[in-house]
Amino acid sequence: MSRSTEVTEAVGEADESLEHRADRLRQVVATPSERDLAARELLEVETQIADRDRAALREEAEKRVLGIRRALGSVLDQLEQDGRKAITAAKAFETTIKTVNERYEHALSLRHEGQTLAEVFGINAELPAFTPPANRPDLGEAFSTVQQVRVRDHGSVNPTRDNASHRTFEEVELAKTPGLALIRRKFGK
Repeated sequence: MSRSTEVTEAVGEADESLEHRADRLRQVVATPSERDLAARELLEVETQIADRDRAALREEAEKRVLGIRRALGSVLDQLEQDGRKAITAAKAFETTIKTVNERYEHALSLRHEGQTLAEVFGINAELPAFTPPANRPDLGEAFSTVQQVRVRDHGSVNPTRDNASHRTFEEVELAKTPGLALIRRKFGK
């Protein structure tokens, strides 16, 4: 039975020298197969896909940073407005307390005048009693509310790390932000 041409090319003739056989096998090995060519092309295509996806993700992150910059500008403007509103509210509170004190002084003056007239003319005055502003529950609650209000005196976010050098971007650091979702996509989480 004779061998096929493919077998003869791959294995060689029986009387072929070892050197000749080695040269022939080197040529076979050096010639890429369709599978080898397809694997190389697939690697190139997958690299292009990965590059495209990284570029798209980076573009998405850049858009998010631009959105954050704009939102931050708006929030900072609102903070300025809030500061002005706080001053207005504080001045209104101050004005209200001054009015309360003036009315209390007026009430004291009226009571003193009424008691004096009653004493001098022998009249039964029966003037109503009233409480000093500092002892009134409603004003005590107002002052307590104002005194309990606190503003932040610092602003920092400490990066979450699972060791000395690797950031984990845990829920605490970027909780429920679009940025956390982008970072997770970048790292394939």
